[in-house]
Amino acid sequence: MRSSSVRATFCAVSACALLAVSTLVNVAAAGAWGPNPSSGALALVGESKFVGLNPARLMDTRSASTVDGKALGEGPIGADTTRALVVVGRGPVPTTDVGAIALNITAISPTASSFLAVWPTGANRPNASNLNFVAGRTIANVVIVAVGANNQINIYNESGRVDVAVDVLGYFPAGPAFNGVTPERFLDTRVGGRTVDLTFQPGSPLAATSMSLKIAGRSSVPADAAGGSVALNVTVANATTDSFLTVFPRFQTRPNASNLNFRAGEVVANMVMVRLSSAGEIAIANEFGSVDVIVDVLGWFPPGPTASFKGIVPARVYDSRPGGQTVDTRFAGVGLLGPGQEASFTLEGRGEVPANIGNGSVALNVTVTDSTAPSYLTVWPWGTARPIASNLNFAPGRDTPNMVIVPLGPRGEIGLFNASGSTHVIVDVLGYFQG
Repeated sequence: MRSSSVRATFCAVSACALLAVSTLVNVAAAGAWGPNPSSGALALVGESKFVGLNPARLMDTRSASTVDGKALGEGPIGADTTRALVVVGRGPVPTTDVGAIALNITAISPTASSFLAVWPTGANRPNASNLNFVAGRTIANVVIVAVGANNQINIYNESGRVDVAVDVLGYFPAGPAFNGVTPERFLDTRVGGRTVDLTFQPGSPLAATSMSLKIAGRSSVPADAAGGSVALNVTVANATTDSFLTVFPRFQTRPNASNLNFRAGEVVANMVMVRLSSAGEIAIANEFGSVDVIVDVLGWFPPGPTASFKGIVPARVYDSRPGGQTVDTRFAGVGLLGPGQEASFTLEGRGEVPANIGNGSVALNVTVTDSTAPSYLTVWPWGTARPIASNLNFAPGRDTPNMVIVPLGPRGEIGLFNASGSTHVIVDVLGYFQG
């Protein structure tokens, strides 16, 4: 069993985003949704470490609060409108040596179905999106974006009006460990789709099979990125039935894991971090029916023993459902997570995660399913105080995944907290940052 009936979040048509180490926590919309919501290549970014920060609000278009009282209460972002945001030198973000920044961006109470695009100020708006939403639904996604002119990033809304909250999670110092790019489309199977280099042009939707996609050696991703890892936004559209996608290094056995879970007709996106094969390729597998697939590249990690991020073959490390299966049978079938309930599980020494990664962090795909009430899930280092924050925000009956990067606790463990109702939780590990 891979992902059973787990379906997914409703993000969708184009780019999502990259993430990285230390304290990464999403913050969602207020009330039942949790404590407050949380072009060409632009080669910038990362040193040997991602600098994780305690989450701090940098923007809230509502009359709430931000870390320094700036970018506050400016009102919803209107249709076909771009708003610039200063992200350097505010709150915990230093004034210098910030190449790229990791953010949680939440769309709150949108009046129409639309998307947000996020990119460095001074660059052209890319043919990509980071957060896709339907009218009335609050949703969040994580973005890593290179810092642009005047220490700013741009946020664009296509249709309707939407309130936006932006929380900083951490940053990459300027340097070569992560190479961020203005998002570029590398695959679009839809009729009329267009890619950055006119390869992998529209063909037919992906049937219940797998396909390979060349990444290294195209546009801004050099050939010598092969064997490293890549940060992608993967989107599905026009699905004929409920299904899920699994993204993994080509030439590896397809793992028991999922990256996107979706319903027929939905447009869904999620952030993916995946290791490239020695030929610079990934594989994308669809379980049921047929579906159009869109892939945007957000950046890449170079290969080698000193690489800041170690992509692995995805492995399931927690599945609370009856009959759930994990890579080593541990933390399988442990039952629903109830209201106000916490659970913990071990990561070290499981799958390809080393037995001791020090004070490192892990990249996870976390999915909730069979939820009975509107709620939120918080993921944090077990053994430390649970933060006032959330990573997934979900409605009953709607399966929702999100990418999470979180440091391990003192004993190599991760904690899970569910606010309301009951829900099953599935966790797949995608890679790790060595401490």
